Amino acid sequence: IDKPEADVGELVNVIRQDPAISAQVIKVANSAYYSRGVDVVSIRMAVVRLGLNEVAKVAAAASTRALFDLEVRAAHEVFSQKWHDLWLHSMTTAFGCGWLSLERNMGDPDQVFLGGMLHDIGKTVCLRSLSALMFSGDIPYQISDAMCDHILEEMHVDLGGEMAVLWNMPEFLSNICMEHHTEELEEIENDKNIHIVRVVSGINEMRFNPRYRLGLEQEVLDSLINLGMSQSELRALLTEVRELSDMATNMIEFTS
Repeated sequence: IDKPEADVGELVNVIRQDPAISAQVIKVANSAYYSRGVDVVSIRMAVVRLGLNEVAKVAAAASTRALFDLEVRAAHEVFSQKWHDLWLHSMTTAFGCGWLSLERNMGDPDQVFLGGMLHDIGKTVCLRSLSALMFSGDIPYQISDAMCDHILEEMHVDLGGEMAVLWNMPEFLSNICMEHHTEELEEIENDKNIHIVRVVSGINEMRFNPRYRLGLEQEVLDSLINLGMSQSELRALLTEVRELSDMATNMIEFTS
């Protein structure tokens, strides 16, 4: 932003690399102060609405908050590997959803990118809550990985939906947070964005988590059928997800 000729496209790409900053920028752009009666549904729209200088303030506040918030810092230290895995999963899913939307010309690329990035945002609330309970002594023992995974899976959909509403996120984003694990397929039959997020997120989850949730395979299969994807297209998606996961891993190493 400090560059004499700041490039909006480059700024959008930088913001999109960080789920926390992306969420804050979208939240502020949709706040009552900046609202113009039209929901901001992409990072580019948010940058245009807020302006470069305001985006810089939001990004600085979001990225430095952990330096002054002992609770946030402590939560990251207690569950450092979980935070790492969540970030990697969200970024891989975001880029994978954007690629699939463009590749098959279905859904909205910007919306599924944000949806892929923030669909599991409820898990961040769970991790912070668990760490707070441990520090207060209400949980007087170290939580196992298996128990932690179970708690995150059981709680994240409801919490993610509540956060999306509380933060005044666009309706499509609230729907993705609340419906990406719904068992009533007819309720999301015509929402290609949710099916795209379910497929990409599920495939990536099954690749990395040996304790993935019971029923996840059926969810992915149902959404694949809904999207009309062939076996060859599925293989292409699997290859793309692997490559995007490697890219996100390199991104973490570069920025850490």
